[in-house]
Amino acid sequence: MNENLDILIISIDDEIERKCYELKQKHIQKIMKLIFLLTCGLLLVIPLVLVFAGINILVYLLPAAIIIGIALLILLPLVLDNKLGGITE
Repeated sequence: MNENLDILIISIDDEIERKCYELKQKHIQKIMKLIFLLTCGLLLVIPLVLVFAGINILVYLLPAAIIIGIALLILLPLVLDNKLGGITE
């Protein structure tokens, strides 16, 4: 009886692992969906709060755009250079 039980457990072990992986993926997808919806909500709420507070949104966007532009200029040569790692031939 123990041999039959051992064979059964071994045969369904792969299926159990596959199902656990699927459940983990579903959980991760739910978390990612929640983060996406929260981010979308914040993208709507923050500008409205700034407008009602009388703060111009360009005051915050202009420095961010300048920093992103400078980072792009500095990092673009590194990104385009293929010597950063990975498989090279």
